[in-house]
Amino acid sequence: MNRRETIGLGVILVLVLVAAIGYFQTRSAPPERIAPPFFYEIEASDIIGVQVEQGDLVESFAWDEEAGLWRFDDETKESPDEERWGGMPVLLAGPRIERTLPGGLNLGDLGLDPPMTTVTIGLETGGEFRVHIGRPTPDSSAHYVRQSNNDAVFLVSAAWGDVISRLATDPPRLPPPGADAP
Repeated sequence: MNRRETIGLGVILVLVLVAAIGYFQTRSAPPERIAPPFFYEIEASDIIGVQVEQGDLVESFAWDEEAGLWRFDDETKESPDEERWGGMPVLLAGPRIERTLPGGLNLGDLGLDPPMTTVTIGLETGGEFRVHIGRPTPDSSAHYVRQSNNDAVFLVSAAWGDVISRLATDPPRLPPPGADAP
């Protein structure tokens, strides 16, 4: 092998090595995405009561320890429709924050003073936790929310806010026997 062939072979080997390194670097795993923090976090099993108020509409639910199921906390004491209520304690355990808003905002403009919807969560420890849900954002992708004891405002998914607010506006009652299901 002459000198020219050796140099040419060396250049080709270097190019193959550079191409292989470039290929494998682009094929590496994408960086881990960190999940946004929770607005609040409660164990679903610690929730024993829920009250949702929207204007004049108020619905309350209570955990019946003896029966091991949720009931409307009213004179009927009926069980909610399981298809609509099923995952509610998990949803009420806390949504993730989509964005933290800067301080000094006018809470009235956001539907938080007074709140459009107030959710009171009764805890097994005897305490309670209160959340205010405000207006949807202009693009309807999120709701303005805050904890009742804190003026910090956050955005959470509109789906979460809509489902929770609907507990007051369209409670998950079972249809009367013999009624046609929608």
